[in-house]
Amino acid sequence: MKDIDLPVGLNKKEILKLYQGDWNHASIIFETFLKEIPTELNQLQFNIDKSDWIKVKNILHKIKPSFAMVGLGIIESQIQDIEELIKSTPFDELMIKSELAKLFSTIKSSQKIVEKAQIDLSHLVNSI
Repeated sequence: MKDIDLPVGLNKKEILKLYQGDWNHASIIFETFLKEIPTELNQLQFNIDKSDWIKVKNILHKIKPSFAMVGLGIIESQIQDIEELIKSTPFDELMIKSELAKLFSTIKSSQKIVEKAQIDLSHLVNSI
């Protein structure tokens, strides 16, 4: 089993535990994440703009585990907190929108890290 150097910013311990050296599987998951998350984020933004909070909550819930699968459990926690805010009363739309803006910023800054990891995984798989 080959080890891999993952980019700083990803939780290597989580990734090692999750994939247990199956780097081909990891590479597929990272590639899928990079293909699907942008579409989900566009849908999320569309529903935020419409203030359709039920759909926002559903999309957040749907994408939440994807972040842990690529070593970004911290974003999974951030999403969980926003889900709780959406469910809470009194409903604080400004606070929710502020937290969603922070979430988008965090995701955007993490995307390059995931892209780098996917390239590294792909090279590792091709060298085995």
